[in-house]
Amino acid sequence: MKKLDGAELWAVVKANAYGHGAIPVARAALEVGASALCVATLNEGLSLRNVMPGERIIVMGPLSPHDIAIAREAKLECVAHTDEMVELLAAQVDFHLKINTGLNRWGIESPPVTSNGRLVGVMSQFATDGDPDITSRQLAAFLDVSANSTGAVRHIANSCAAWLFPETQLDAVRSGCTLVGFPPTPDVDFGIRPTLRWTSYLAQVRRVSPGETIGYEGSYRVPKNTIMGLIPVGYADGFNVNLVGTHVLVGDARAQVVSVYMDAMCVILDRKLPTGTPVTLVGDGITFADHAKNAAIDSWEISAGLVDDARRTLRRIVD
Repeated sequence: MKKLDGAELWAVVKANAYGHGAIPVARAALEVGASALCVATLNEGLSLRNVMPGERIIVMGPLSPHDIAIAREAKLECVAHTDEMVELLAAQVDFHLKINTGLNRWGIESPPVTSNGRLVGVMSQFATDGDPDITSRQLAAFLDVSANSTGAVRHIANSCAAWLFPETQLDAVRSGCTLVGFPPTPDVDFGIRPTLRWTSYLAQVRRVSPGETIGYEGSYRVPKNTIMGLIPVGYADGFNVNLVGTHVLVGDARAQVVSVYMDAMCVILDRKLPTGTPVTLVGDGITFADHAKNAAIDSWEISAGLVDDARRTLRRIVD
């Protein structure tokens, strides 16, 4: 909030708040002054509405004509990405018009000539994080196209733009990754801290001889006498198979991941440890950024895949 110069903070909690838990993150954001919650799908919006009956919730993704009636009943704001959707939304729900200014994903090229009905916002989205030239061109295009949208909230800035280019803040800022402790670009020190800790335990330990293999199709060949540990977390829980080669913390020592299965992963230990030894997948110096660098993806591509199912994982919210 200290970085916003009069603009409203709108918390983006789509994809279960980047895997961190939409409801607890939404509540935390509202407590520090967020005035709206942004999600990607109708079902995400309905889940929030069930526990937050009075909050402003904006569904940013596309809707079917059938969805509009459900959104209207739930008092959700919607986003029009096409001229046809403008006509459908304008008479039924409060809506935002998405303008394509260069990302070339969702959005129309310019506002329609017809009546905008219940238009409450005009929005766009930057195509880069941190490029001043592209950001400047997109902002200029957006300001030009939205100049006649009297009374509508104008919003284009995400976390990175709001931080690096204050002129993009306009009426509201849609902030997602920084709310959960992810720096939006690795090139800048944003001074923020991770908000999620992911732990498990050592479930089995065995010695493996030189020349033996670990994993399906012999994916890892053991070069010397090795102590292998098995951790009951796998890609069905969100630990992506592309994270082979990354490190986790077993007890107080880093251990390399050499194989990832649906329900488990194998790591190489530096010594024999008892089963039940705590394992830290994220936390205590092990970060999503570390894992992401190993897999050449973004941190939130990993966190968004974390399973939020009590039948597989236990989540505990810590203030």
